[in-house]
Amino acid sequence: MKLFIKTVLCVGMLLIAVSALAKTRYPKDPVHSPITLTVANHLKAIVANGSGQNNNVFMIVGDSLSTGRTDGKNSWFLGQFEYPYATGNEHSWESVMSLQGYEELQPAHAFFLGGVVPHRDPTYPATSPYARYSLAAKVSMVAGWAITGNPSPLQREIDAINPKFALVMYGSNDVSAHGGFPGNIDVIISNILEIVDICISQGIVPIITAPHIRYDYDDASITLQYALRAACQDRQIPYINCLKAMMPLPDHGLGPNHNVHPNPLAWNRACVFHPEALDYGRNLRNLVTLQSLDRIYQIFENNQSFLDEEPPILAGSGTRTDPYIIDETAFVDAGETSASDHEFYYKLTVTEPFDMRAMVTDKGNTDIDVALLDSQFNVLSDGELLVERSVTAGTYYVLIKNNSGGAARSGRYQLVVMNRDILPQFASFPTTPGNFTASAVSAGSIRLTWDPATDNKGVKGYKVYRDRREIAVTTDLIFTDSGLTPATDYTYMVTSYDRADNESVRTPLLHVETLAGGGDIPAPPDNLMVIPVSAN
Repeated sequence: MKLFIKTVLCVGMLLIAVSALAKTRYPKDPVHSPITLTVANHLKAIVANGSGQNNNVFMIVGDSLSTGRTDGKNSWFLGQFEYPYATGNEHSWESVMSLQGYEELQPAHAFFLGGVVPHRDPTYPATSPYARYSLAAKVSMVAGWAITGNPSPLQREIDAINPKFALVMYGSNDVSAHGGFPGNIDVIISNILEIVDICISQGIVPIITAPHIRYDYDDASITLQYALRAACQDRQIPYINCLKAMMPLPDHGLGPNHNVHPNPLAWNRACVFHPEALDYGRNLRNLVTLQSLDRIYQIFENNQSFLDEEPPILAGSGTRTDPYIIDETAFVDAGETSASDHEFYYKLTVTEPFDMRAMVTDKGNTDIDVALLDSQFNVLSDGELLVERSVTAGTYYVLIKNNSGGAARSGRYQLVVMNRDILPQFASFPTTPGNFTASAVSAGSIRLTWDPATDNKGVKGYKVYRDRREIAVTTDLIFTDSGLTPATDYTYMVTSYDRADNESVRTPLLHVETLAGGGDIPAPPDNLMVIPVSAN
């Protein structure tokens, strides 16, 4: 009992400290949430809350997408990072890894490869955290399983390897459980936040991954990614949007005739990162996971103060006269109700009609409800977990309220306000741009062209990717990529996206080599918005 009270107090004090400070917002676009100075300092405070964690050890927490096979080897998720680098001379049956195009990740890979943990099966030798067959990862499980029992699978794994970090991904099984949507989202977030808080209480930094799309539960899958982003913003911990990363892949990176499991390049090539390999879901998930470990490595081992600039703060104070401003869809936020301040207002300005969903989740014995109000604060829709309504141009308010009106059922909440342009089997997703071409026009520039895409509610624009990294968005059907290195091979693809930010499957991946000689570099179109290249 004393240990439990101490754990609750440690988590509570840390959350109060975070709540008292300005928090970093987690924007909707990056695959990796920002590690600003605020977040970095918070992560260091989490670690300081523990004692004696192994610096280069992480644990894996999840379902069949994170566990190993019955031979005790974690083969498809990270396990092949234990194998030799590919040289081109290996046999087809040998397992290899390759960081081709992502060589900057090698120091972080080597750092965690140096972590030594006991194998789950005592007949096997010690291994690295990449290949450990985790006690907290099991086929067909949901998040609640990991925190059930005394000790729970989560606690058993913590006790076994004393990790400094935790890679957590649940949701693929959860979205089909707990009585269905929307209640299942609330249960998933509550269970994952319990995993998060247990980790934090013991000085472990949790890294949460939003799972990829699940075909037969696409609505819940897509909504879950936003709710997880809100939860991670609430706790100021790293978040990986695997769903966003995988959506442009052929078949969304999933195996044939299967709604759940991503496909690998080959059973023994899941940690190979050449451009064609990243058309496969398991390969891409391994890449974004290693990138996240690298980001943590930069903060804790490479002494970086921060990796990302602070995004714009949330405008407003949450009162009726000074509401928070909903400035994007999908919008997420988090807060806490109390006896004296048990409701918050969010202002939504609509310029084009859309189907809106506002959803609130919480944890534990709380009772936080959500309502949609018109410009005169009249109630249009009132619900417990969510409200849905077609809205036209005008001003609206989303109200978050402690339904009990007092402290007894107050607590933290996570809010999502999103465009509900989500139909079964991706009927509402835009088409892939046609006739994609790429050609070198100088030693430093490559021109891309494509035909228009279509969408049932209108295409908003196009995203341009170079070497798998998003470099620009445009409304044009032509883009010139400039400032490149002469006589160098680059890969390109383009996707379309609609007003709900649903992204199409990518165009065919094209390889283009810049010219060896000089030449004029055409200027980009005037209406182009360029996005800096990043690890995201």
